[in-house]
Amino acid sequence: MKPLFFLALPALALLLPVSAQDAPAPAAPPAATPSANPAPGDFPSDKERRSYALGNYLAARAKQESAGSPLPKPDVKEILRGLNDVLNGQQSLDYSTGAQMGAQLRKLGLDLDSAEVAKGLADVMENRLAKLSPADLQTVMKSVQDDLKAKALAKRAEDLKAASDAATAFLAKNITNQGVTATKSGLQYIIQKPGDGPQPQEGDVVTVALRGTLLDGTEFEKTPEGAPARKAVRALPLGLQEGIRLLKSGTKATFFVPPALGFGESGRPPLIRGNSLLQYEVELISTAKAPQPVIDPNAPKREPITAVTPPVSVEVPPTPPAPTPAPAPATPQKP
Repeated sequence: MKPLFFLALPALALLLPVSAQDAPAPAAPPAATPSANPAPGDFPSDKERRSYALGNYLAARAKQESAGSPLPKPDVKEILRGLNDVLNGQQSLDYSTGAQMGAQLRKLGLDLDSAEVAKGLADVMENRLAKLSPADLQTVMKSVQDDLKAKALAKRAEDLKAASDAATAFLAKNITNQGVTATKSGLQYIIQKPGDGPQPQEGDVVTVALRGTLLDGTEFEKTPEGAPARKAVRALPLGLQEGIRLLKSGTKATFFVPPALGFGESGRPPLIRGNSLLQYEVELISTAKAPQPVIDPNAPKREPITAVTPPVSVEVPPTPPAPTPAPAPATPQKP
């Protein structure tokens, strides 16, 4: 029988016991959001310390995977109940595997018959004759994948339109607020504190303290307090490039960057979705010319190299003449 074709589902990492020699280097866990009052680092033993660390790791990974999911916010009590049931042996690992399968299928959002899903799973697991031939299974699974792709494209188009509409509505209302100025490109800004220093040019490097947020208040960028960052003007989003060049050093301003002048439809996942409006609180501390490469005047001049591919000709050797047969040896004469 040909190997069965399975729908590609998001991989769920499992912690499996491995030997010290075979264990791969652990991947860096997702960064956990620090709490306001971090727990003390003292534990009764290494067992408790490891246990707590693994809990942190799993929670951070779960939060990262659920970021941007259309599903409701996870119920922490339900997660903890399932975790404790499996860890304490009240539910088997096989139960946990089935629960993970069910969770994966629910996330796909397909209209499914749970009884038929169970029959299909049991037939394969118990080596019974399947009701679908391998060829039929391939056809069905391709149609499922096509449906999922179509749903994903439709959902993305819907999300992009919603984000674009929200940005347009915000900018239309924001321009009516006192002190807000708009440029021809659609960038809007407010000057909170004017400066009197040099004004940056396109090729300059600026030292700035900034904070970037989305319409819902999500913070996607922030320089550390008291540690401004040096940034090339050309490396900034187009709207921020334009805004920075309007300021004199020492100025504090807020910019409202339309999606077309920010990260556009592609966004910067997972925090910045497509067509997001960006808000930047900026303090331009100083500006300087970008460092130029040092050229040694004594270095020998090199002529530019042009790669030329010579024409390639293939000579077909003539057909060699047929070999001349060797003469027959002479018959010796009798005396």
